[in-house]
Amino acid sequence: MGNSMPNWEYILELCLLTVLEKIDEPISRVQFGAVSKYWHPLFNTFLDIKMRSSTNLVPMLMIPSKKSAKKRKIYSLQVKSKTAEIEFPKPYTWRYCGSCYSWLATVDKSFNITLSNPFENLNIHLPRFDSMAYDSGHYTYKILKVVLSDDPLLHPNNFVVVVIYSVYGRLAFSRPCQENWIYMDVDEDQSLFLDILFHKGLVYAIRHYNNLVCFDVNGVKDDESLKPPKLNTLMPTIPRLENHSFRVYLVKSSMGNLYSIHKCLDFEKVGERSVHWTKKFTVFKLI
Repeated sequence: MGNSMPNWEYILELCLLTVLEKIDEPISRVQFGAVSKYWHPLFNTFLDIKMRSSTNLVPMLMIPSKKSAKKRKIYSLQVKSKTAEIEFPKPYTWRYCGSCYSWLATVDKSFNITLSNPFENLNIHLPRFDSMAYDSGHYTYKILKVVLSDDPLLHPNNFVVVVIYSVYGRLAFSRPCQENWIYMDVDEDQSLFLDILFHKGLVYAIRHYNNLVCFDVNGVKDDESLKPPKLNTLMPTIPRLENHSFRVYLVKSSMGNLYSIHKCLDFEKVGERSVHWTKKFTVFKLI
C-alpha cells in the first residue's frame, strides 16, 4: 500500500459528532464548523440538536477590545476564560440592539435593521420602519430590542423577528416572507414595553409597572392582512410608586425558568444637574 494521506475533511459523521460532543468551549465549536463546507452543515445540525435537547446552555458574553473599536472579545461563562477576539466587517456602531443565536442586530439612519453573524460573515436585511421619523433621540436607540425565535442559519424560512421600537416602547414582528412589519401597538395601553423574549414558543413582554403579557406569532404566516395576535395579560398593570422600576429585564435561566429582574435607581442633585446610580436589583421568578 502507498503512503496516501488520510482525507480528514470527509471523515465519518459519527466520528465528527463524537469530537464535537467532547469540545467544551463554544468558540472552539465555531472554529470546528469553519474548517470546511462538509463540516459546517454538520456543525449546524449538532447545534440545533443541542439547543433543543438541553436547557443548560450558557451564552457567551461580548466585551470591548482595547485594540480596535471594531473588535470584540468573546468571553465564555462556562469555562470562565476569554476565548477569542473577533472583528466585525461593518464600521463601529453606537450600540447593538439585540443578539440571538450568534446574530447581532444593528439599525442605521434610515431605520433599516440588519442581522449580522460575525462567525459566518453573513447579513440579513429586515424591512424598514416608516413610523419613527418624528421620534426624538439618536437613531440607534429607536430600535430598543431585537429577538429571534430560531437561528436563521438553520431555519432560513421559518424564523420570527420581534422588536421593541420607538421611544414609546411599541411592539412589532416580521417573518422572512413578509415585506412589512406587523405592528402590535393598537392603543396606548399596549406600549412602553421594556423587554421581550421567546419562551416555550410564545413571546413575553414586560413594562415598568410589572405588567407582563404574552402573545403567539406562530399563527401569522405570509398573509399580511391578518390582524396582529391578541395580547394575553399574565400580570396586570398596578400603577403604584412601589411597583415602578426604572428598568425591567426578562431572562431565562440555564434550567429553563423565566425571571424578571427589576432595577431601582436613586437620584441626587449635584450642582445644576441630577445624577443617578443603581440602588438595588429585585429578582422575581415567574410561575
